[in-house]
Amino acid sequence: MLRWWDYWLKGVQNGIMDEPKLTVWVQGSRSPDPYRETTPGHWRSETEWPVTRADSQTWYLGTAGTFVAEPPLGDAPEQWDGPSSVGLNAPFWCTGLRPTGMPRDQRRDDACSLAFTTPPLSESLEIFGFPRVQLYVAASELVAQLAVKLCDVGPDGASLLVTRGMLNLTHRDSHAEPTPLVPGKIYPVSLELSSICHVFAPGHRVRLSVAGADWPLAWPPPRPATLTLYHDVDHPSQLLLPVISAQSPALPAPVFDPPEVPAAPARSESGDRSYTVQHDMVDGTTTLSTRVGSTTFLTEHELSMTETNAKDVSMREGDPLSCMVEMRRHMEWERTEWKIVIDSKIRLSCTTDMFIVQIDLKAQHNEAAVFTRCWEESIPRVLG
Repeated sequence: MLRWWDYWLKGVQNGIMDEPKLTVWVQGSRSPDPYRETTPGHWRSETEWPVTRADSQTWYLGTAGTFVAEPPLGDAPEQWDGPSSVGLNAPFWCTGLRPTGMPRDQRRDDACSLAFTTPPLSESLEIFGFPRVQLYVAASELVAQLAVKLCDVGPDGASLLVTRGMLNLTHRDSHAEPTPLVPGKIYPVSLELSSICHVFAPGHRVRLSVAGADWPLAWPPPRPATLTLYHDVDHPSQLLLPVISAQSPALPAPVFDPPEVPAAPARSESGDRSYTVQHDMVDGTTTLSTRVGSTTFLTEHELSMTETNAKDVSMREGDPLSCMVEMRRHMEWERTEWKIVIDSKIRLSCTTDMFIVQIDLKAQHNEAAVFTRCWEESIPRVLG
């Protein structure tokens, strides 16, 4: 990255533009350890995009959670009708550090979805690019969601999230001009999953999971919706995998210089850290809570900075209008002669027609309030 910026911003002739066009991280099969220290895989150079040696393979959804070579004859459609909390094993979009960590074993979410799984692979399978599904679905409501996950299932049954995709089905034809669904009507829906380069190891299985929710990553529709997935000769629902063969001849592996990391004149301490999921057996409410705290001391400036972040996301099963998220942040900057404290809270809830955002903000200097504001905004739900 530094050489690229040096070339374009400083005019340094360092040969960066003579190197291969792409540098790709090729990740391998592994256990879904959320706190792993390393990820198996290797770096590879590619000279073109799209890669011409890639082959889009079509895998049709078949009977009893299988894939087949041709669309099946007379397969009965399958229904997904919950639970609405499916998604809890990979509930964050951008994460990695404790306490949240990386996505966990997906078996619980797979079991709450319509899952299609291959037999164990006899040889490794590498995909590179954007996997895609073409599904034929009907919904019971005007607004519904489609959530798709591609997983790597190990010999022990552990399910590793490889990539995912999601679509508000009212956006099936256009994001700019969404249109409500006609309940019961079958729609062909194309959904592109996030880009990935992944090698499924021999003995592992490929799994596609289909659901009508991915919570709390995505806010639920106003009413619970049942999805019906069709996969027969008239409705050839399919997974399209960008399978890639080995380079011939193989390019030299990328070589990276050590990162330039200046020694920071700071000392950090971790505070409270927690990550819990609770389910109320009486009223059916599921709550995900995270707490992260830290203090940093800038020794050169005799300054301490403390920050505490808390987040609670909750929803009652069968009642998407009960969905609520609240985030709180407490921040302190302190030297011998002064102290600044800022507290903020944001709460998002909804009605059938509106998203409701409430914000509280308070700032103090040496324990004296210098700024306070509380306000609320209502945002119309446009088929969301």
